[in-house]
Amino acid sequence: MRASGWDFISHMIKDCQIIIKLTQSKTSKQFDEDEPTNRAVVYSLLNLGELLKTCSDADKASMSAIPWKSIIGFRNRAAHGFHNVNLKLAWYMAIKRIPPLLIELQKKSAELAEQAEIAEKAKLAEIAKQAKLAEQAKITEQAENPKNPPAEE
Repeated sequence: MRASGWDFISHMIKDCQIIIKLTQSKTSKQFDEDEPTNRAVVYSLLNLGELLKTCSDADKASMSAIPWKSIIGFRNRAAHGFHNVNLKLAWYMAIKRIPPLLIELQKKSAELAEQAEIAEKAKLAEIAKQAKLAEQAKITEQAENPKNPPAEE
């Protein structure tokens, strides 16, 4: 199954925000010593890697600034050896890779929102056009058949 679109982006943004929130006021040493925090960060990194691993080629191409291989690689190492996770690497990922990833994902989210708004406007314009055509057809029919009064609505 390929992940894409709003759901994909929103889950990734949430994981990035969690990682940043958990690490922003800590030092590397504090991170190493705070097991609940480092486990939560590693779990969020796993989630990110899993989502990135399953995202569509189109999404990968449209977000080329994301370090796909390093995040997916971390996910693979952590998933298959969770009890031996390299916390220095997790810290590096949290501090160096996640903030730029969040920025890229927020850009993509804004782009998707803009595309959705444009699509919605086009849909509404088409509905208005169809309504106008139907009204014109009704007027034309009444003009051609003046003996038939319009039906009560």
